[in-house]
Amino acid sequence: MCVPARFSAADDPWIDVRSGTTYRQVGLRELFLDAHTVDDLAMPIAPSASGLLRVAAVIAARITALDDPRLSADQWNARRWALLSSQDGFKPAAVNAYFDNDAYCFDVFDPVRPWLQDPLLASQCKAPSGINKLVFGRPAGNNLAWLSPHHDLDPAPVPTAQALQHLLIHHYYGASGGGTPRTVGRRAPPTPGRAKRPPAFDGLLPPAGPHPVRDAPGPDPPTHRRADRY
Repeated sequence: MCVPARFSAADDPWIDVRSGTTYRQVGLRELFLDAHTVDDLAMPIAPSASGLLRVAAVIAARITALDDPRLSADQWNARRWALLSSQDGFKPAAVNAYFDNDAYCFDVFDPVRPWLQDPLLASQCKAPSGINKLVFGRPAGNNLAWLSPHHDLDPAPVPTAQALQHLLIHHYYGASGGGTPRTVGRRAPPTPGRAKRPPAFDGLLPPAGPHPVRDAPGPDPPTHRRADRY
């Protein structure tokens, strides 16, 4: 019997960090529990670290209740300053409560809600692009092999921990050129964004509070455009 693959972005190690002269890999839970002792992210590809910090800012806002829409700008800034002034980092109880919440799925291979992935792509895209399209620096299709000797006739797999870092690059930077055509009714696919933030505990906290007009509550986006799912 084939056992389904499982990898938890919350608890399995995939994020490279540095504390002093010590390097190690941690999951999201450990990253937040030890954020006040981590000196820097040590992810080998800078765009993946940039994408991770954007994801971490959203999670940090929920762990610290900085996403509370009832907070005024003064209250929000006061709460954030209190967090930055603390030497203890994030509260372990709040971190564990967030990552233990069944409403959030951190399983990378979950058949219904795979973390940071859209399961509808399998049915809405006519053909997959292959692993070389995902991995940064590999040639895909008829492109020349500038940075590595890989090719589509013999695509080499990558560990899940490494693949997650490349997945972040695609979320926030995207691949150059045209992507695989996707049919979502008559709507266009989501547009990727870009972000860069400093590392360590203070870098995980969002830098600015909610805008009274831009971030006002509104209707939920269609299911295929919901990218948070954390």
